[in-house]
Amino acid sequence: MHVRKQEETKNQRGKPKTNLSQETMAPLTLRGRMQMAALRKQRFKSKAKHRRNGMKTMRESFKRLKTEMEEISEEQKNIREGQRQVKKKFEAIETECEELKRETRLIIQQSARTQVKLALMFRILKAREAGDFNIAAHFTEILRTAYSPRPNMYHELVTEDDDNKTILLGINGE
Repeated sequence: MHVRKQEETKNQRGKPKTNLSQETMAPLTLRGRMQMAALRKQRFKSKAKHRRNGMKTMRESFKRLKTEMEEISEEQKNIREGQRQVKKKFEAIETECEELKRETRLIIQQSARTQVKLALMFRILKAREAGDFNIAAHFTEILRTAYSPRPNMYHELVTEDDDNKTILLGINGE
């Protein structure tokens, strides 16, 4: 379509040299202008079509946001359920811990009672070896009350009177 005028001249090596004249540049720039105009037409759509597309993209983004919000709310429900389960497990662990503490206290009390009984038996043996049967009888009586099935027996022995208290404290000290 376009006819280019070329001026042929020879360069130093003898090869023909081609130059585009000013006349040939004009159609190129015109063609460039035409292409740019066609691109502009594609870019600028009619306002109604543009609005429809805008509404369409807005609806799509609303749908996408709605599904994301539903997913998030579902995740939050799962998190809450997990927290409830963790709380339930934690409470079970706490009750088990309290039960273990209670059992430990009972074992400590039983150990203390056993220690007192052993100390009383040792005192009875020492008193019999020394020939002091009155003290041996007294410790034997205390030992009988110690073996009684009352649970707070040790506490009663210690708080009964000041003499017994000092005796039992002396036994624990040895």
